[in-house]
Amino acid sequence: IEGQPFNENGVPMAKVTFMEWAPEDSPPSKDGEGVIGGAHPSASNGGFASGTKPYGFNEKIADGDRMTSQSNAAKCFKMAEDLEPLVDEWYGLVRLGEWERIPGQLDLIKSHIGEMPPREEPARRATWVASLINPIPALGVAYEIRPALLMARDTITMLTVATEGIRLSIERLRQGKNPPKPE
Repeated sequence: IEGQPFNENGVPMAKVTFMEWAPEDSPPSKDGEGVIGGAHPSASNGGFASGTKPYGFNEKIADGDRMTSQSNAAKCFKMAEDLEPLVDEWYGLVRLGEWERIPGQLDLIKSHIGEMPPREEPARRATWVASLINPIPALGVAYEIRPALLMARDTITMLTVATEGIRLSIERLRQGKNPPKPE
């Protein structure tokens, strides 16, 4: 992102460039260059260039053994699926506890972020959860998880950040507590 995201009238002004991100330890593409200017995130294949996969689905080393892409994907799908009941519980606690700062704020948030992506798109689902619990303007019921989610090196880490973020928010909502305000 280049420039300020909005001008003084609230009009988006930043230039956003979509690109496929590959960590330093991932192999280069066929032509030796990174893929830049990849597909928009809403495109088919989860927003990744044709023939590529999200880094979280690549082979990873766990306990000294290589995990196949298939088992890693299955873990991602399971983690993504496990977010659904947490979102339902979180949504109910926010409504019941009257945590909305303005009437209808949850409905407004959902109109902005849309429906939860399917479990087959785990990275999008993790990002959606972060958008739900850390909206702008803030609800003030969850710690800020967006930077950690954006810094995640793979899909499993994104899902872990989203899961831990919403679980911690649920715990605090059950106790009737807001997270501390940053100084």
